[in-house]
Amino acid sequence: MSNIVKQGQSFFDKVTQLTGSIENVLKESILNGVSITDDLPIGYAVQVTEITNRRVVGYFNPFNEPATALAADKRKEIDSLGIGAMVIQDTFIVG
Repeated sequence: MSNIVKQGQSFFDKVTQLTGSIENVLKESILNGVSITDDLPIGYAVQVTEITNRRVVGYFNPFNEPATALAADKRKEIDSLGIGAMVIQDTFIVG
């Protein structure tokens, strides 16, 4: 199992993939010297101390890796969408 961050992966994704539990995020962030909310660069090697749930780790493979990170420019697109930003008969069509 590769500990290298790929496109679209967050620190939470890699820790869950490598240790089997999101509960390890804080401990692993201290070990790696990163914040749990940092956007990790592609190619960054995440170090882990232990596997806590082998079943979850076994679920992931090189063709099935979690990738839930959202780039800052994509977050802005989402903020401009949704019911809070819609105008009736303009972007929110009734009937």
